[in-house]
Amino acid sequence: MTRVAVLCGLGLHCHTEALAAYREVGAAAELVEATALIAGTLALTSYDLVHFSGGFSFGDVGGAGQQLAEQLRSGPGWPVLRAWLEQGGRAVGVCNGMQILTAAGLLPNLAGTYTPEVALEANVGGLFVDRWVRCTWQPPGTPLHYLELPVRHAEGRVVPFTPEIALQIEALGLPTLRYVDHLDEPSEAPPHNPAGSPMAVAGLLSANGRVLGLMPHPEAAMSPFQHPAWPQRQRWGDLPEFGDGATVLRWLVGPFVEEGKDV
Repeated sequence: MTRVAVLCGLGLHCHTEALAAYREVGAAAELVEATALIAGTLALTSYDLVHFSGGFSFGDVGGAGQQLAEQLRSGPGWPVLRAWLEQGGRAVGVCNGMQILTAAGLLPNLAGTYTPEVALEANVGGLFVDRWVRCTWQPPGTPLHYLELPVRHAEGRVVPFTPEIALQIEALGLPTLRYVDHLDEPSEAPPHNPAGSPMAVAGLLSANGRVLGLMPHPEAAMSPFQHPAWPQRQRWGDLPEFGDGATVLRWLVGPFVEEGKDV
């Protein structure tokens, strides 16, 4: 059974949904204070996966995820977290969690130096977006899925620092979640891509396959009744047993990549 530490506190506020979602797919999940991770007092070896919850850590002062990322990098827990990841630990960040992971240099970490390589900038148009989107979901070695998930963010535009970084991200197939339009083609522009992310990026996997960041919220799409079109689907006899978020969570509680094999 996968053991999951769901971070809470410091403005993170999607931890309750995440905790319930992991337990629904069979994981042994528990809440832990983000301050313990920063301080290095969290027993990471007791867990297989650390979940950076969505929310507004430190009220987004100075940029979404920036303050928590800076505290993480400067705290005594930083070398502990890095060593745990290098020894096979895994991390996932949703929304504000992905903003933290990128600002800390944990994602995509192409060079392996934990140096920030992409930024999550303001959505095209500068608006906070709160609605459902359609995406493709295809981590390495898995079949393609089309998912509908909710987004709720103002800073979700994934911007690589250099063209070379963008090319490497694409070449390695790291955008595991991409926004698509009404024809199910990858989209770089609103309204289908609410942030206007290049390469239609809605989620990124790290180069070593151990860290995942997602802007949509799978933990908020575990039940088919959470989808805004559930009454129509029920009438048409097309209501699924589970919400699309369960597809993501089921993969998360398994290994991101085959043991000993990088992406």
